[in-house]
Amino acid sequence: MKKYSNCIERACHGIKGAVVIGLVMGVVSSGSSYAAEATVEATPYGGNDVGAGLVPPPGLYAATGFLYFTGRSYLPDTWGKATNTHISLNSAIPFGAIEYSYPFQIFGGQVASLLQVPVEHGRIHVQQSGGAGYDQHDDSIGDIYMDAFYWSKNLGAPGYRMTDENIALTPWPMFPLGFNIATGLALKAPTGHYNSAKYYNNGSNIWVFSPNIGMTYLSPPDPLGGPFEVSARAYYSFPLKNSETQWQSGQVLDIDFAVGQYITPLLELAIAGSWEKQTTSDSHESIMAPNGVRYPEDLPAGNRFGQVLLGPVMNINLPNNYGSIKLKYQTGVYERNHFNGQEFVLSYGLKFF
Repeated sequence: MKKYSNCIERACHGIKGAVVIGLVMGVVSSGSSYAAEATVEATPYGGNDVGAGLVPPPGLYAATGFLYFTGRSYLPDTWGKATNTHISLNSAIPFGAIEYSYPFQIFGGQVASLLQVPVEHGRIHVQQSGGAGYDQHDDSIGDIYMDAFYWSKNLGAPGYRMTDENIALTPWPMFPLGFNIATGLALKAPTGHYNSAKYYNNGSNIWVFSPNIGMTYLSPPDPLGGPFEVSARAYYSFPLKNSETQWQSGQVLDIDFAVGQYITPLLELAIAGSWEKQTTSDSHESIMAPNGVRYPEDLPAGNRFGQVLLGPVMNINLPNNYGSIKLKYQTGVYERNHFNGQEFVLSYGLKFF
């Protein structure tokens, strides 16, 4: 799972004068979890991969898609209570997103804003030693993710010029070759359903703000192949306090990355990953957990979480400016206070005008 909060991804490359955008999302807001009480980071649904440092040319873009996640976890100790606990989580999430790239530039870079809305259908099962357990589910809108702004500038490819001869040798003249740098401000709004008496919620009841930076490098192509790509985007999330429970989740550093190769102008294959680490501890006032267990004054190891995800991505640019299709699979290779799971995402994006 990209997060036990929600997550999304953008990929956009220019081709034949059009830009295609793939918007992918991840999973599940758990209103009361073992790593943090709720959503603690404002990152895109599904994370970022190819094109992480790019903004499309001016216009309006839209995407839709579907994500399925399944994950499990084991807790030897829950809030100081010595009970072995097994947790399983399954979630199916349709989503929609829109992005508007503005008809002007700032300091030579393109600026865009993005809005993503998930509708989550999730179920959690908890089984404790001794037979105690429960099932809960939530079917509702989740917390909305937004890029208030995302700015990207192409710095070009050193030593490479797009001459008439180069254009004749390659079908890639519309790609933003070379280094692209980016920066922005993301946030997540508490729009999802939330009930503090439940273990599982699609909403968090928390505002989260996340300044971020990104980059994409596309190597100059040669007659034998297309650009080689390296992309990354790093977020640092500042969650506000949950006004209902007075729980303060810790700050989180997230770095998404991808390494890919264009096989043709219509097909890119890549390996994408995500590294996350909670950098500050959770804190709280004296409150009761939903199961009646009082949180201890000192949470073990600050209740911090971490995880690493890795998996393949295939991005298909449809001919005649008909948009793009993206398939993405990721699985957890490391986790701490977090679900160990896997997710599959299918999305379709299109430029409206």
